[in-house]
Amino acid sequence: MLSHMHPQLAAFFQYRVEQQKLLEQLDGPGAVMPMPDLKGLRAWYKMFGQRVGGPVLEVAEVRDFVAETDERPLHMRLYRPQADLAAPPCLVYFHGGGWSMGDLDTHDRVCRRLALAAQAVVISVDYGLSPELPWPQAAHDAIAATRWIQASAGSLAIDAHRVGVAGDSAGGNLAAIVALALRPAADILPQSDDQARTDSQHRPANRHRTDRPSPGNGHAQPENLPPPDSPPQSQSPQPENLPPLVAQLLIYPATDLRSGFEPHYPSLTDNADRPPLSTAQMREHMRHYLDEQPEHAHHWQASPLLANDHRGAAPALVITAGLDPLRDDGIAYAQTLSRAGVDVLLRNYAGHTHGFVEMAGVLDTVPDAFALMGQWFRQQAA
Repeated sequence: MLSHMHPQLAAFFQYRVEQQKLLEQLDGPGAVMPMPDLKGLRAWYKMFGQRVGGPVLEVAEVRDFVAETDERPLHMRLYRPQADLAAPPCLVYFHGGGWSMGDLDTHDRVCRRLALAAQAVVISVDYGLSPELPWPQAAHDAIAATRWIQASAGSLAIDAHRVGVAGDSAGGNLAAIVALALRPAADILPQSDDQARTDSQHRPANRHRTDRPSPGNGHAQPENLPPPDSPPQSQSPQPENLPPLVAQLLIYPATDLRSGFEPHYPSLTDNADRPPLSTAQMREHMRHYLDEQPEHAHHWQASPLLANDHRGAAPALVITAGLDPLRDDGIAYAQTLSRAGVDVLLRNYAGHTHGFVEMAGVLDTVPDAFALMGQWFRQQAA
């Protein structure tokens, strides 16, 4: 379980091994630590970040607000690294947590670090979680949030022409989907009739929705919406009136959710029992998110790897962890983007596990990862 792991990570996770041994001594061979219910898991995840995330770094501004997107109202948190930055670039951030855990607080430390490293405003999005809001709500929230942020650049004091998306794990999945959905229309192929019908079937009813586009085969179709008032409060303008995204920063992303129902990649076996995310836990998260419907995993808004066309997507930095069940998801997506002509940088952290960027208080390689992310995004947003 801990072999080939970075020594600092191995020492941190050793306590779980000792707990398991003690449980087996008390209850007999084969005993396993009971999994808490979802409420307990969400509380644990929030505590995890507080315990291992390192110090809370100071930034010039942290502000919570509610955005009236064309999907529904969404809570967001803005991080501004310096007060004197004039119209800085922006990263829209989607937190990890298996589409069922995580919020603005669990990734507060991550967003602060990223804002300082990138010298960019970071806006964290509190998208809908399953099982209360199963797929495709999180994807629709992510697309709507990014469009709202782009359209609201003036009131947010950011540069609409230098906006990128970022996320870890489930959030990396959403960032990849947004980067496909918001490509310039000229760079992509039209959707098929079958894909259009599938998209229409999976659009959840929502009283906050306007006649927004049905996100198609890797892109959003144009819509006829008026520009927002000043300050912007609701609908975004047409996608063709918004600048293209400049970057997608994908941290150990889940890109092929078919693995929730049947394994597709060697890393799912090689790293099946690595903490903090086992293959069994990962598959459970995927199945719950997709409402136990295997056919949903074949849709590009669940599995961005399976989109028919990836041309025109924003340049990508894909970070993977060598001991992560999702390692091969990230590698496969980086290769797919590269074959489609997208500029891609793939960085694999050998000896590291899923979730390592959240562990700055434990792992001294985390600053290197953020330095890489920051430098790379600054180059894309230059």
